[in-house]
Amino acid sequence: MKHTTANLPKIIYRTDQPKKDGSCTFYLQIHFNGKKYFTSLGIFCKPEYYDAKNNRVKKSHPLAESFNDTILKLFVRASNIVLEAKTATEALSIKWFMDKFHNNVIDQKENDFYSFVENEIELQKKKSNLASQTIKKNIEQNNKLKRFAPKLDFNDITERFLADYEEYMREVLGNKKGGSSNSLKFIRKFLYVAIKKGLTQN
Repeated sequence: MKHTTANLPKIIYRTDQPKKDGSCTFYLQIHFNGKKYFTSLGIFCKPEYYDAKNNRVKKSHPLAESFNDTILKLFVRASNIVLEAKTATEALSIKWFMDKFHNNVIDQKENDFYSFVENEIELQKKKSNLASQTIKKNIEQNNKLKRFAPKLDFNDITERFLADYEEYMREVLGNKKGGSSNSLKFIRKFLYVAIKKGLTQN
């Protein structure tokens, strides 16, 4: 089985892409599965305020304490995600890392299936190559499931739960086998995405 390879991240002050006012940005550099990636930390200062020895913002900068605190927090977050990737049972993608790092998948209730699905649907809306009909169907399936189970955590999705949901669709909603099958595929599809993003092993 292919595993994820990732080195602990580095903080880089890049002077090759200065802003119009001459300030330069701090980036996170990471080697993930054999390739080098950069992502901005949103912290920037002019070169005269860069502390090269400590790789931080000089104390003379009026926002030094806030900037340096943010840099440290983001570095720790990235390091923890890398360590999580190293212990994963399957290879994870750089998109998974970036989503985790930029809070696209952790800015939600950790175990709430609906919060996860709704967050994923918002991400789908940003993809120009994804048909609007697909997004619409995902929203409809999510709302349909909510009517059966208003609250749903990842751990609630068991074989018994799926059997009860299938019976509900058949007996209460009058769905034929094709309709209920599509609803179960919807759950399975998003569970697979959640597993790849490290939110559940269910």
